[in-house]
Amino acid sequence: MKGKKRLKIIIFAMLFVSIFSYAGGVSVSVTEKIKKDRKNTKSEEKHTMIRTSVSTQKATLKVTISNLSKETADIQLEWYFFERPTIKRGRKGEPTISEKGKETISLEAKKKIKKTIESQEYEKTEVKKEKNRDTKRDDGGLKKTYKGSTYGGYVVLARKDGKIIAKKASDSKFLTKAWMEKLTQ
Repeated sequence: MKGKKRLKIIIFAMLFVSIFSYAGGVSVSVTEKIKKDRKNTKSEEKHTMIRTSVSTQKATLKVTISNLSKETADIQLEWYFFERPTIKRGRKGEPTISEKGKETISLEAKKKIKKTIESQEYEKTEVKKEKNRDTKRDDGGLKKTYKGSTYGGYVVLARKDGKIIAKKASDSKFLTKAWMEKLTQ
């Protein structure tokens, strides 16, 4: 019985200390907005119909960094955007880092700063070429080609003295150990 009580006291003490550690003093929140656009064109050449569809995407992140502690903090804010290349038959490939940035922010005690970060524009093109049917037996000869990439997500990190103290991502897989190692390379 005494062992259980002692264990509870130790756990409570560890939780109490972690609440007041500096890492708990800074928080980051991120709101993601993705602007999408699609343009379709159609043209005809001799015996061929060509349909082109161009999709564009651009992400805007509204990042809020809050310093909840009683001292000024110098925070290194880092951000990463991912793209997914278009592969065979228009499918999306694995995400890769397409762009990154960082900024040092001095944040006074009990204050917060808002920052807007925009990604580059990602563009995917799909072209369908179809031969006009001359007879009922002709299948039209449809041919599709794809190129470009689509927006794949983001990661935002806040560091103090090189240690990550807050992190947010569009997908939890980007916060796994394997992905975090890719980001620090």
